[in-house]
Amino acid sequence: MKNILEINNLKVQINNKTILYLNKEFSISKKDKVAILGDNGAGKTTLVNSILGEINSVGKVTKNFKKNDCGVVFQENAYNELMKVYELVALVLPQLKKKNIAQFLNKYELENAKKKYIKDLSGGEKQRLTLCLVLESQKQLYIFDELTSGLDYKKRSSLLALMKEKTKDSTVINITHYFDEIENWATKILILKKGKLVFIGETSEFFSKFPHYSAIKIEQSELAKLVEKNIFITKSADTGDGKAVICSDLQAQEELKNALDSHNITYNTIKQNIYTTYLVAYMAKEINCEVEALK
Repeated sequence: MKNILEINNLKVQINNKTILYLNKEFSISKKDKVAILGDNGAGKTTLVNSILGEINSVGKVTKNFKKNDCGVVFQENAYNELMKVYELVALVLPQLKKKNIAQFLNKYELENAKKKYIKDLSGGEKQRLTLCLVLESQKQLYIFDELTSGLDYKKRSSLLALMKEKTKDSTVINITHYFDEIENWATKILILKKGKLVFIGETSEFFSKFPHYSAIKIEQSELAKLVEKNIFITKSADTGDGKAVICSDLQAQEELKNALDSHNITYNTIKQNIYTTYLVAYMAKEINCEVEALK
């Protein structure tokens, strides 16, 4: 299958400081669904801007697509603020007949925004407007940067379903912090950490390279109980709202659960998925549960 994008030794520097360096050659094929993961500041948007040629970089980026074949949805998108929504839709999608614009906007839950000025739209409405304009343009490659940021669960789920249906025959590069959006969808995973490449490859390879059985997540409020009881858990991943201890196998999982139960510590058990595998990969080493301190 012909590659739609090839990248080799890509480096981005600002004020003589390297903010992105991917010292590897990798490619994205037609119809690939690529999830780009990493903490804030990891270099995800910088990578996308490098691909689009919006930022100076060195290395080799081979694009086997034309500019007009690429649809992009960033968190912020520039429009004429004094246009109304229906006017913008008619301008960008002239193939839509006037009577069909209302039906079109209803599909993207923008029916109440039809006569609003762009400047009066909420962040979520602007995001949905950009998405509907891009998806209806039928592109070969789509690039989404935090596509559903700021949307509630219902609207997020609805838009994701539309996105996945509309792009099933296209290549998609999707930057997201929502792991449930890419579970059972992404064919390739790309992880960045502090501007460096942690992993790029097929999803099946991702799971096999960072093997584990499950993750035991302890919420932030429960961590205080561990401190009170002088309980220490080593080799755990910081999740931002608590900690996750990676269990290498079922026995390690059950030992840890028993130890936590004996101290009345509340936790959640998560079987291996993209999220837990990301935690292992991001720590750049395999983790085994250590429960001796809890016994």
